[in-house]
Amino acid sequence: MNGNVWEWVGDWYREDYYEMIAASEPADNPLGPTSGQFVILRGGSFEDEAFFLRSASRYWYPPTLKHHNLGFRCAANPSDIEGSKLQ
Repeated sequence: MNGNVWEWVGDWYREDYYEMIAASEPADNPLGPTSGQFVILRGGSFEDEAFFLRSASRYWYPPTLKHHNLGFRCAANPSDIEGSKLQ
């Protein structure tokens, strides 16, 4: 989905977050801060240079602002969907 719109993910921004968790056990998909002033955007948009069009691209953004190159993705585990044939 990179390059379509910046994806608004479910984590809050904290400048020292990676330094903070580096002192603890490494984790797969660690949970981000539970609150903050800015949210995290990932993946770049159709308006950005090629360098930003990757999952590793991260940017902080005020949650109260809107822009035409921001979006979010709805996702669910197929086993959690009633009547799903993808189990």
